[in-house]
Amino acid sequence: MQIMADKNMVDSDIEPAPKLIQVVFQNCRGQVDQWIEPYLRITIERLRQTEKPYLKCLMMQVISDALDYNATLTLSILQKLGVATEVFNLWFQMLQQAKKSGMHAHFRR
Repeated sequence: MQIMADKNMVDSDIEPAPKLIQVVFQNCRGQVDQWIEPYLRITIERLRQTEKPYLKCLMMQVISDALDYNATLTLSILQKLGVATEVFNLWFQMLQQAKKSGMHAHFRR
């Protein structure tokens, strides 16, 4: 997952990385607790850097999957990193955004 941390990588080149993290969280329940914090750190750092709405959506989905994987652990890490409010504010803001057609701009599934 060093690809996501590499500031020289353009957004389009790292799109597979958050998808892979999501798969890990979804399919390795109870087996990757030690990876939650490092993945969240990298995800949040990249979330702050990216300009592409699609990639921001992918990063938020990683956080969502981490919450689904282990909500207590994920929330404690977000609070420890001092980003819980920032993350949830962005998430709610993204949930409210709509296209001109009225369809949701993010999280279509």
